[in-house]
Amino acid sequence: MTEIFSNDGQNGVFCFATWNVRSIQCTKSFVNVSSVIDKSNADIVCLQETKFGYNKPFEINNYKYVLKHETQKMPYGMGFAIRKSLWLNITVDPNPSERLCSLSLKTAWGNIHIINVYAPSEVKREKEKEEELKREKDEFYRQLKEKFMVLPDSDYVFLLGDFNAQVGRNHSSWSTCIGEFGLRQMNDNGQRLLEFCSCHKLCVTNTYYEGPDENKYTWIHHNPKASNIQIDLCLIRHEHLKTLIETKSIPMDKKDHLMVTCHVNLSSQNEIKPFFYEPLLNFLIDQCQYLDHGTILMEHQLRDFMIRVPSRIFFRAPYQFEKSMRMPKKKFTPRATWIDLH
Repeated sequence: MTEIFSNDGQNGVFCFATWNVRSIQCTKSFVNVSSVIDKSNADIVCLQETKFGYNKPFEINNYKYVLKHETQKMPYGMGFAIRKSLWLNITVDPNPSERLCSLSLKTAWGNIHIINVYAPSEVKREKEKEEELKREKDEFYRQLKEKFMVLPDSDYVFLLGDFNAQVGRNHSSWSTCIGEFGLRQMNDNGQRLLEFCSCHKLCVTNTYYEGPDENKYTWIHHNPKASNIQIDLCLIRHEHLKTLIETKSIPMDKKDHLMVTCHVNLSSQNEIKPFFYEPLLNFLIDQCQYLDHGTILMEHQLRDFMIRVPSRIFFRAPYQFEKSMRMPKKKFTPRATWIDLH
């Protein structure tokens, strides 16, 4: 962890993570999982396939664990590991579904909603079971849509989990949903996920990480000759993409699912206040007369310049803003006379 990452959301910096732990039923595996979570220094970790549950939250080291597992309702088991310093601001959804659970976090920068996802796997089945798998996927995305649509548009939303989806690297076709640094080819689950993202203005933050492929893979195959893939993902609203610092996986000795961390800086979302956009533009147009050589700036140039104005300008009152940006008028200097009359 670098210095810019806080421990508990200080200065608006948060770290959210997701990890398919592939069962923590035995004590040894649970100890290993809790040790990795402690080292990750994440604020909230979404856990899938725990296959373990407890009727109330419990503490281990610096985290509170909320784990749900029922043989009929939640056969796979899901839950959260939440930093204890954030616990008082957390509200956990009391009615999780088989593959979805969620929580809300109140912060000084706004409300944060985290949806923990465990999507149906992309497994080759017999023909008579293909329709069953299709219905299972349709039901999953129907439930995901219902849970997402009830959230306020002004709140921050993070969808983290094992989507079992490869979104590929076709940035030109899905420019609003994925970045330029995806991996491999898109599968059926990836197609469904990108269609969902396109409808709800979401983007896959993993594909915006311009780093080594080792930090992009989220599932490591047991066979070294087989291909590693990226199926554990983090989704956010496209309008909040500017808050993203990075999303990458953490290298581990375990040859299976890796933990994926998403670091965001919510304070950066408020760098530019739309309220001052037009006043600033009009003010700069008025000041063009004071530029040398009668330079006239086009509107798009002014807009581009406005983006580069220090963010502190936008938090000042209009009068203070205008005073700080005022360009000095040229002082009138009388010409020297050619003939000295004295």
